[in-house]
Amino acid sequence: MLMLKRSLKSSALGLAKHRSMPTSFNRMLLGYMGIDFDPPKGPHYPGGAKAALVVSLDFDHLTKSLQAGSTRWFPKSVDELLAKNRIGTKDMLGVSEKYSVPMTWAICGRTAEEDSESYMSILHSKTAQEIGVHTYSHADVASCSEEELRDEIKKCLSVLDLPEQPRTFIFPWNRSGQFRLLSKMGFITYRDQKRLVGAPRENSGLLNIPPTYYVDTKSYGALSLIRKYLDLCISWNSVFHLWMHPWSVVFPSDDSGRFVRETLDPLFSYAAQKREQGILAICTMGDLAASWRKQANGPLETPEPVV
Repeated sequence: MLMLKRSLKSSALGLAKHRSMPTSFNRMLLGYMGIDFDPPKGPHYPGGAKAALVVSLDFDHLTKSLQAGSTRWFPKSVDELLAKNRIGTKDMLGVSEKYSVPMTWAICGRTAEEDSESYMSILHSKTAQEIGVHTYSHADVASCSEEELRDEIKKCLSVLDLPEQPRTFIFPWNRSGQFRLLSKMGFITYRDQKRLVGAPRENSGLLNIPPTYYVDTKSYGALSLIRKYLDLCISWNSVFHLWMHPWSVVFPSDDSGRFVRETLDPLFSYAAQKREQGILAICTMGDLAASWRKQANGPLETPEPVV
């Protein structure tokens, strides 16, 4: 069944890639796959590239993730999940450094404390990584008061101990809200829940960079399909936003990094070739948001953070 679904999606993406296809047809076609289709009229990507690749990873609260884990393969203890978090972080940093692919890490403050080894490896990566805020305790922003969210962010920032104000905020469980406060605290961008082939969208003072593809257990052996998503975004001057958790690249009974080697390594190699050709910008969420706003609206003025 999985192979059949992949085949159907692959065929749909192949059709949607062609610029001769009307927007209405592509919107309907991708809509069946749960993806919005809204390509920009003109690209505003770093270096004048035609499209952009963004990779974001959620460094989630270990205990809450364990409680929410419902799939058969998900770890059964915090120690096991912690081990997979470390392996996945190491593997992703390795492929990031190999192809100079900067990534956005949405860090939950509590997990930075529990897995400080992985957090420090992100900070000291040979390829500059972006640190985004994911609250301290993976709080549900949609049900938080303004005061509660402010305290969560301040506690997270204290743990992260960064020299500069983070620009990216990732909502736990992708449950959004409190945009006004986030903007006041110096954030400029976030990731929405709804998938999109298109460009960043302004929303309540922040720039939304929606996801395009989520890496999970169904992604094993899906290199060809994921690459077609990237090709589709390149064809339509869009952002290919690849989203995952560090442990979602470590598959059951396989801590050897096979998924990263066989799927993400060749994908990043392909993306790096497109970058060398001047076709694809590979950047963090914060860098893309700043570049997009600067080219679309003039120089970006980041508000002073309110602490």
